Amino acid sequence: MKYTKAIIITLLILTTVIYNIYDNNRIKIVEQDIKIDNLPQSFNNFTILQITDLHGKSFGENQNKLVDKINSINYDMIAITGDIKNKHEDNIDAFLDMMKGINNKEKVFFVMGNADDEKFKKDIKNSGCNMLENPYEFKRGNDSLWINEFVFTQPFEANGVKIGLTHMPIESDMGYDLVLSGHYHGGQYRIPFYGALFVPDINGNGFLPKQSEVSGLVNRNGYVEYISRGLGSSSSIKALEFRLFNTPELNVIKLIK
Repeated sequence: MKYTKAIIITLLILTTVIYNIYDNNRIKIVEQDIKIDNLPQSFNNFTILQITDLHGKSFGENQNKLVDKINSINYDMIAITGDIKNKHEDNIDAFLDMMKGINNKEKVFFVMGNADDEKFKKDIKNSGCNMLENPYEFKRGNDSLWINEFVFTQPFEANGVKIGLTHMPIESDMGYDLVLSGHYHGGQYRIPFYGALFVPDINGNGFLPKQSEVSGLVNRNGYVEYISRGLGSSSSIKALEFRLFNTPELNVIKLIK
């Protein structure tokens, strides 16, 4: 009986390890329709591909698995919400490989994450990203849709729909209709049938967080926020840089009137 329990426990551990190695190296596409009351008909079905928290993760040679997924999606713009860099490496090669392979990069917008390094800004720009040093306006006839970096202390006033990009989720009504963020990884380590054990919130103490605010669509006071689980993982200890029961994801966000 004692040996039977030991065998069962060993098999469970091996199965978990093997599954999570497989799971960390695949990518799912998560689609989300978001209703915006004041969305003009001209921007109905406007589609955003959100990419976040790559953390230097490679998906195949020259990011071929990730690039193939991205190039299979139809979108109007890409929103990259930070943390492209791995904290244990002094390069952004995985990100640059991804950017090289993307076919549609006419409108790519980027905001820095807490793990990113200012010294790579020039490389990021040269790869085809708009760093949102100024708000960007999409025009369709007389209608406007604005993309801007969300700063939780700076209200944004403009005529039209306003979308803010930020790395870290922070509740603050600054006049946006929609805010896109990442950072939480959906709770890097997740327990089946429960969810995230921890998220690195603004106070740094996000143990056993409210599961409805860890990822996906969150209703804020006056606006909505979409929090992506992202692609990679991060830890001060290199050996703990993995996701547990938490499939990497790309997010396809469609705006609906």
